[in-house]
Amino acid sequence: TPESPVGWRYLTASLAHLGRIEEARAAKDRLLRILPHESAGLVRANMPSDNVDFINRFVDGLRKAGVPE
Repeated sequence: TPESPVGWRYLTASLAHLGRIEEARAAKDRLLRILPHESAGLVRANMPSDNVDFINRFVDGLRKAGVPE
C-alpha cells in the first residue's frame, strides 16, 4: 500500500545505495510522515533477520538518506 512503512524503508535504503540521494531523501521524508518517530536504531533493533551484514547495509542506506539515529 502507499502507506506501507516497510516499502518506504526499502525504497529509501535502496535509492541511497544507488547514489540517488535526492530521491532517497524524498522517500525518507515520506517514511517519516508515516512514522514520525522512525530511527535507524529502531529499524536495527526490530529487523526480522539474523543476517548481520544485510542489517548493517540496510541501516547504512537509511542513514545515508538522512533517517535519524
